Amino acid sequence: MQPVYLVVHPQVQAYPGWHQPEKKAELERVLQEENCIVLKDDTNQIPEELPKDQPIKVCGIYAEICVWEVWRLLKDKGYDACIYEPASYNAPK
Repeated sequence: MQPVYLVVHPQVQAYPGWHQPEKKAELERVLQEENCIVLKDDTNQIPEELPKDQPIKVCGIYAEICVWEVWRLLKDKGYDACIYEPASYNAPK
C-alpha cells in the first residue's frame, strides 16, 4: 500500500538559508509528486482527510519540534506513522 505523506510547515521558499539542499529537494519532490496532505498551521490537530488505513510518512520543516510532535500524536491515535527523514529539515536559527 502506498504511503500518504503528511507535510508539516511546507513553506520551503521561506527559508533561503538551507544548509541541507538534498532535504529541501526531497521535500519539494514530495510536495510535487507524492500523495500528500499539507499541515500548515495547527500541529495539534489530525487532518480529517488523513486515512487511518494507510502508512503515513511525516516530514517537513522544524523536524525537531513540529514534525516529531505530529508523528507522536499520530502514533498515540493508532496511525501507522513514521518520520520521513530525507524530507525533514531543522530550519536555520
